[in-house]
Amino acid sequence: MIKKDKKVIAQEDIINSAEYKRIIFKGSLIGALFLAIFVMIDFFYTKLYLDAALQAIGCIILLLIAYMEHKNRLNSLGIIFGLIVIATIIGSGAFSNNIEDGGIVWVALVPFLSFFLLGEKLGFKASLLISCIYVAVLTNIVIQFPEKGFTVNTILGTIGALLCSIFFSTIYDKNRTSILLDLAKQTETDPLTSLLNRRGIISSFENLFNLSQKNQQDLYLLVLDLDNFKQVNDNFGHDIGDLIIKSTADAVKAELRKIDRIARIGGEEFMAVLPNISFDDVLMITENVRLAIENLEITTPKGSIIKITVSIGFTKSSEEKTSFSEFFKIADKALYEAKKGGRNRVIFKE
Repeated sequence: MIKKDKKVIAQEDIINSAEYKRIIFKGSLIGALFLAIFVMIDFFYTKLYLDAALQAIGCIILLLIAYMEHKNRLNSLGIIFGLIVIATIIGSGAFSNNIEDGGIVWVALVPFLSFFLLGEKLGFKASLLISCIYVAVLTNIVIQFPEKGFTVNTILGTIGALLCSIFFSTIYDKNRTSILLDLAKQTETDPLTSLLNRRGIISSFENLFNLSQKNQQDLYLLVLDLDNFKQVNDNFGHDIGDLIIKSTADAVKAELRKIDRIARIGGEEFMAVLPNISFDDVLMITENVRLAIENLEITTPKGSIIKITVSIGFTKSSEEKTSFSEFFKIADKALYEAKKGGRNRVIFKE
């Protein structure tokens, strides 16, 4: 039996969502603004020209991150590189001066930046790695350069500050991810069936399509439409119609794999995206879906039994199809042929 997908919105979809990217974009701009202010202060007021230069580099890096995020060209490697540069700048400013300058307090900012830019898992690993480097450098300074005023208590205080920053950053990121998940469920979920809606399936399609192109794997788009559904609504009412819609959604989900995505995109119309799968397996799944819906029996309050069928059209990735609209156009044509050919059937169109 193919496992049922219990989580409609995958977390990786959220991380790539427009809301998440907007947060990264705005946060990078705000960080660049603060660094620009410190550049002005250190250059014109405190005359710390080296610190001002390092902060200016950090400001440019954050502006580049914001620009690349805005253009959808940013990936994890780019963020990690930017974070390493920023962490180096902060560390240089903190450890190059004496303890009375107070620069050491800025190292506690790095874990927050790591979580903010990389998310919980990568952010936690980056925070631990950078924190260990900071503590090692500080320990060496305490031993080699006692004239700077750093002591064992400074090391212990820095360790405590970094651990607190990592702890609170973890809590913050969990809350942020939870909020994003809730927001995505509200904007990308069909309230009747708890499936994705049209907006949600397009977002998932784009993520899965990019992944399939990168890994050179096939991707299939299915369009399903219940046959003669209008007659059911006219004869039995919308309450029974809604019950059939929900039963159909459950039947389709039960036949799909965990990595597949399914959505309700219209009244009685559904769509599914199946990545990394062979044509024979797709054919088996679509036929299983067709049979599952054909075998559904909905009992009305008056004891009548309603049976319904579905027509399915689907297509696969190719060099000619590079967008959701192109996939949907061809799959919809296949669906039309299934309807025209007598309904309750599956048609593939390349």
